[in-house]
Amino acid sequence: MKREMIKILCVGLALLAVALVLPAAADTVIVRPGEMGNWVGAAQQGTSSTAPVTEFVSAPGAPAGDGAYHMQVFYSDTDPISKIYLGTNDYSGIPLSSITSLKYSTYVQYRVIDEFDRKGHAPMIELVTDSGIVADVHKPQQRVFWFRPWGVLGSTNDLMRTWQEWDLLASDGYWEMMQTGSSNYYGNWDWVKARYGDAGTMKLQTPAVGDYVDPLNPLLQVGNQSGTSLSIKIGSGKAVESRYGAWWHESCGINAYVDKLTIGINGVETTYDLEPPLMPTVIVRGSSATHAIMEQAKALFKFSVYGEVVDTDYYSYLTLDDGSGRTVKVVVENFVAAPGAFVKATGLLNNQADPPTLTATADQMEILAEPQL
Repeated sequence: MKREMIKILCVGLALLAVALVLPAAADTVIVRPGEMGNWVGAAQQGTSSTAPVTEFVSAPGAPAGDGAYHMQVFYSDTDPISKIYLGTNDYSGIPLSSITSLKYSTYVQYRVIDEFDRKGHAPMIELVTDSGIVADVHKPQQRVFWFRPWGVLGSTNDLMRTWQEWDLLASDGYWEMMQTGSSNYYGNWDWVKARYGDAGTMKLQTPAVGDYVDPLNPLLQVGNQSGTSLSIKIGSGKAVESRYGAWWHESCGINAYVDKLTIGINGVETTYDLEPPLMPTVIVRGSSATHAIMEQAKALFKFSVYGEVVDTDYYSYLTLDDGSGRTVKVVVENFVAAPGAFVKATGLLNNQADPPTLTATADQMEILAEPQL
């Protein structure tokens, strides 16, 4: 019995050792209207004639789920510049040295400025911190760092109309410290952690809300529109600046999407999946999919169609006949159903297409055991 107990103990210790070296699985948190948690969205129209667009939308092909956060600012070349923020204070007080992973994905549909030295930029990440421990004293002074996925000029890896994932802790990542006249104002993540005081002692710090400035130094802005220490953002500091010249170039007329922000604290990761509002699902038949009322209904509902597969390329679409006299095309990847199979498809309706079209994901598809027409 004693030998068996020792054997069980050894096996248990071995399993524990394996568990300790395996990376922790990422916990996924859905962020959407009505389920924002501690996430805060904010925007500033500034001198633009058009208000910024901020919305959680369906985005087929997004890296997490089927949605993303849409951020769009319009022409603005004088102060105050248009800005958008989406951020959280859930990590305020966390030392930068505890951040073991930090990633997010961007998709840029369009940018107005694509011809000057300083071009329109993909959505950035802003971190607001204190100054860490300097001479054995923790300094509360605020510091602001921006991660620029397309480099300092907005022209590095500036791929349009494709999702790109960014590792903010990579050795070649580009961070800039704002609100400083120092020549030591940029570097990678290791540089950020060591910029002030002892390496890694800086902590994320909740800022004021809005364009508040330091009363002792009006050149230092000590707030942002969302009042959050970790945020996704579009918008330069101001229109023109001595270091950046026409700084408005980088934030003018940007139409972009963001999704799947992952942050790891001491190896424990949380992924924030940005999703559209929950939409009720109703059944529609092909013959009614093009009725005029569908123009309004498609923005409020998802639709399910039951039908027999009559055409498919096995990879990107299939066509369903529900017996109503009008077929429905289903655009879906990574789902295979042979002609003759009966399928339930749920997705977003394009009532203007011919035939009417549902855009779905593989997990929204179901092969039925028997016809349901």
